[in-house]
Amino acid sequence: MIGEFQKLEKNSNRSLVVFLSMVIILASILFFTVFLTSNFKMFFAEQAKENAYLESMLILHKVNQQAEPPLELKSYKKSSEHQIYLLDHSLNLIASTEQNVTGGKHSFDLKEAGLSKYKEKILSQTIFFATDKKNEFYIFFAPVSDNKFILISKIPVKPLFSAKNFLFDRIAFIPATFFIIVIILVSIFVVILMALEQRKREKVEAESLTDPLTKIYNRRYFDKALHLEFSRMKREKKPISFIMIDIDHFKKYNDTYGHSQGDELLKVIAKIFTKCVRRGGDFVARLGGEEFGILLANTDKEGAVKVAETVLSMVEKTKVQVKGTAHQTSVNISLGVASFIPQDDESPEMLYGIADDMLYKAKASGRGRVCH
Repeated sequence: MIGEFQKLEKNSNRSLVVFLSMVIILASILFFTVFLTSNFKMFFAEQAKENAYLESMLILHKVNQQAEPPLELKSYKKSSEHQIYLLDHSLNLIASTEQNVTGGKHSFDLKEAGLSKYKEKILSQTIFFATDKKNEFYIFFAPVSDNKFILISKIPVKPLFSAKNFLFDRIAFIPATFFIIVIILVSIFVVILMALEQRKREKVEAESLTDPLTKIYNRRYFDKALHLEFSRMKREKKPISFIMIDIDHFKKYNDTYGHSQGDELLKVIAKIFTKCVRRGGDFVARLGGEEFGILLANTDKEGAVKVAETVLSMVEKTKVQVKGTAHQTSVNISLGVASFIPQDDESPEMLYGIADDMLYKAKASGRGRVCH
């Protein structure tokens, strides 16, 4: 179980790093996108409005240059939806982009043209320029021909916007897009670096908790696991067991066959212990030198003794090949078992101490046995 806790802790840290990184990236992209979009839209809107005003003033200038009001206004149109009207002060239509009036009075319907709310402004004989309520048209009024007539121009916003700012739109869009892409790439690069750094830290952490010779957990990990599992079993009111193991006459073995052969023996023994511990929550650790420990969560004394006897039996059947010779040697181990349901007045050190006492008893009573 402690292994699962450690994996969960590492995965949680990694997930948190990745999550925070992605939040920062997305927030940055959103911020710059909103910032650039809003500013570009405002700028484009101002540009379009300015262009519409200039177009209207140009039409006004052309009309004022005519000796008589021009009856042909189609040449002044800037788009298919652009409408131009020339009225007298009685609001009779003199000319428009749609038709010419050759004689007589032709009453102009302001409501039909969508200009009824501007009637007073039209008759005020002043220059007026604004955007209609729905932001679909720029509305322009102005007196022409020495105030004899009234010029009305309705320039659609959309065509003017796209036509007049087409080039600027593309020119501005390219650096903005490039800027956002750079932010995304830099952010991805930062996330990759953070992930690599996290993996490096995990590797260092794993190495700091693993015995470099036997590749099983070391004493540092064991101490951490013992306290965590002891506290968990105390909360759940379940038994916890610990088996302390020592290789008999290991010093003599080292002196006889050499330290290199002694290291090989430790590797073989560690593999046997690992095979005997099959549950996900149990684990084996090298406590130091030739001393090992097996921590069994949610396991009573009977179960722990059974595991210890299985370990002893497998080691007794094992023959270790001596390097450089055809000789095989047998190995003996002694095991001490401690097991109880943790109480409030008990500690992990007590469990460790009992197992150590039982190991001493096993050695004192002839070695190669299990004491509990």
